[in-house]
Amino acid sequence: MRLLILASLFTALVVHAEDLTPEKRAKLQRDQQKAAEAVEKKYGNKKASELSSEERKSLMKEKAAAEREVLEKAGVDPKEYARSQSKMSREDRANTDAAGKELEAKEAAAAKDGAGKKTAKKEIVIEKNGKSAGDPEVNEAAELDKQMGLKRGK
Repeated sequence: MRLLILASLFTALVVHAEDLTPEKRAKLQRDQQKAAEAVEKKYGNKKASELSSEERKSLMKEKAAAEREVLEKAGVDPKEYARSQSKMSREDRANTDAAGKELEAKEAAAAKDGAGKKTAKKEIVIEKNGKSAGDPEVNEAAELDKQMGLKRGK
């Protein structure tokens, strides 16, 4: 009886893959791609033919685990997701691809904004006796005073 109740609660919490919007599907695909790239980076971004059989096995297992973890984190059943991916119509695929391109554009814009903020440096001005050394207006005013014959009196 408890098992039945737990199973029904679990299935109520899991998002059915048919209910996924193209935007959420694109985000899941993007997250899976990032997870797979992280695993490949761990193995030095080598081709499968360059790895030993043991390394290939562990690479594939780690990739699958990372992709499964992304789905579980999103609350999507991996089997349902695979079924819905295979049953997608051309229109659904086009919508998902379009949403994926929008997501990539947003990420690129965010990365560009972040890079721009990182490269912008604050200007540090050191003042001596209340005067800025690099202030052209102060220097220009002093030059005009000298030309007019006005000197600083002490």
